[in-house]
Amino acid sequence: MGHASDRSIRRVVAFGLVTSRVHHHPVQLRPIMGSRSDFLRVDETVGRLEGADVKGVTLVMDRGMVSAENIARVRKAGYHQIGMVRDGGDDWWEALGHWDEDALQRRENLVVRPSGERLYAQAWTGALLGQRQLRLALVVDPEEKELERLGRDEKVRELLGAPEKARVRELRVELGVQDPRRKKNGHYTPGLLVKSRGR
Repeated sequence: MGHASDRSIRRVVAFGLVTSRVHHHPVQLRPIMGSRSDFLRVDETVGRLEGADVKGVTLVMDRGMVSAENIARVRKAGYHQIGMVRDGGDDWWEALGHWDEDALQRRENLVVRPSGERLYAQAWTGALLGQRQLRLALVVDPEEKELERLGRDEKVRELLGAPEKARVRELRVELGVQDPRRKKNGHYTPGLLVKSRGR
């Protein structure tokens, strides 16, 4: 079971693919079982590449493979890694607020994907997941962001309208209101009802 392209949970096939930048064909392709196995098999994959004396490889990784340990292992082997960081830690929050909305959402930062989806993106060199001198990019989908903002405003309005206690608890969870009793990985759930820079 895993995350499908439409963000639903269903049966998916995950695979590891290594291609040659010079010869433009796969040099390694093998099926692996699910996101947990993806995460655990990065070290094994890097070890196989080192054993085959493959150099200068860029590994494009699923979100489940991106971790402090895996980035450190990939960099130590002299390889590059491209991946998306899902969440976690002070560096992650700092990266989300690195560009304010006006600086990010300019026409020169517009990126159009092959699907036609329009995104804003800005890149810089910074620290994340315990590693320095990483090339980071903040990418925002303005249409999805607006839908999220509208949904959040609707929930905030409902919260301020004195709903029943059970619904208040639900809304506080949905809005991510800070609650000292709710910790995740040592951090409080982020508060979306508190002023903060950037996102």
